[in-house]
Amino acid sequence: MKRILRSRVSVVILLVSVLLLIIGVSAVRGSELLRPSGSTQANVQGQAEIVLPVIIAAYPITVEVKDCTGNAKVKVAGSGWNAGEVVLITLVREDARLFVGSGFANKAGAFVSDVTAPVIACGAYTLGAKGDGGRYTTAPLVVTKGK
Repeated sequence: MKRILRSRVSVVILLVSVLLLIIGVSAVRGSELLRPSGSTQANVQGQAEIVLPVIIAAYPITVEVKDCTGNAKVKVAGSGWNAGEVVLITLVREDARLFVGSGFANKAGAFVSDVTAPVIACGAYTLGAKGDGGRYTTAPLVVTKGK
């Protein structure tokens, strides 16, 4: 009986070890996959230069609009853009993609812009931002019924 118990414990320890190894390898591979493509590039002196991914965020992320139709007023902030880059902001609705504003990246590659987005129903929308360099990113906007 003791021999069987020892062999089961050994098998369990072996299986747990294999599982931990698989999890570790998966975590390392996952972190490599999450690294943005083109995350480094060489500058003039041959040193590695970090290229940040572009991002935007709307705040507030949830906006109340009377009767779920009308204008949602939000600020859109972005970062990771090239200094001086023009960024066009759009609202993606079920029926159309509408231009709602623009931003101009400062020397640090960031911008903040006031946006008025015409909404036609309560629910989730997508705000898109495209720089004149061709990069594109999105952020959610949630519209709820105002009082």
